[in-house]
Amino acid sequence: LTKLEDIEALLKNDEEKMIIVFNLGDHDASYDLPDGVWELFIDGNTAGTEPIRTEAGRVHIPPCTAMVFTRTL
Repeated sequence: LTKLEDIEALLKNDEEKMIIVFNLGDHDASYDLPDGVWELFIDGNTAGTEPIRTEAGRVHIPPCTAMVFTRTL
């Protein structure tokens, strides 16, 4: 599978949800995650198959950064 297909497969999974947040601006931004605890897999410095950390509520998004969160239902 290509990377895009991997993402599409995960998005179609009824047992997990994914949120991808982009801050394309020059300033810090924040994003309010939906209820629950979310695992962060990609941030501005790190990406991998194991979670970097967990987040809940409002998250800080640095400038020019993408972040990928998943939550198991």
